[in-house]
Amino acid sequence: MIYTGDRKKGHLRVAVVARPQGLKGHVKVIPCTDDPDRFTDLSGLCVWDKNCFRPIALEEVRVNGKEVVLKLKGVDDRESAETLRGTELYVEPQDEAPLQDHAYFIADLMGCRVERSGEEYGTMSEVMQHGAADVYVVTLRKGGVMMFPAIRKVIRRVDIANKVIEVDAEALQEVAVYED
Repeated sequence: MIYTGDRKKGHLRVAVVARPQGLKGHVKVIPCTDDPDRFTDLSGLCVWDKNCFRPIALEEVRVNGKEVVLKLKGVDDRESAETLRGTELYVEPQDEAPLQDHAYFIADLMGCRVERSGEEYGTMSEVMQHGAADVYVVTLRKGGVMMFPAIRKVIRRVDIANKVIEVDAEALQEVAVYED
């Protein structure tokens, strides 16, 4: 997975402004990506403002490990930066990072029907990122929750366009955990 952010009107959330950084309008952000260097490839972002997206240019990007500090055009002092605290930052679809084979944006997996042997089993409701493999959490049609590792042995096919994840019923029996 690359981004853990949500989608809004086709735009992908890539960060949330945490706080001002310094006196000249820089902001420290919490990235919604496992690759903070991704921000160095961007020339701008979008801010959701009054029911529409407003583009905002990036003047500077500093990445130190997992820490990201941005300088946004027009934000030139600490007070202006403070007003952005909690603001969600998005990229337009054409600026999304390219994905490798069998990798998906978590936002695109949410709400997918999980099917096995042609029958709907439930709906993807969460992706937990712990350890070697992501864990998919499915809200079952009959009630309760099922969790299973996102591994090729279990997942036969992912069709984001049609919002379907097809799983192997036999492999699922070996690894799935159920909760009421």
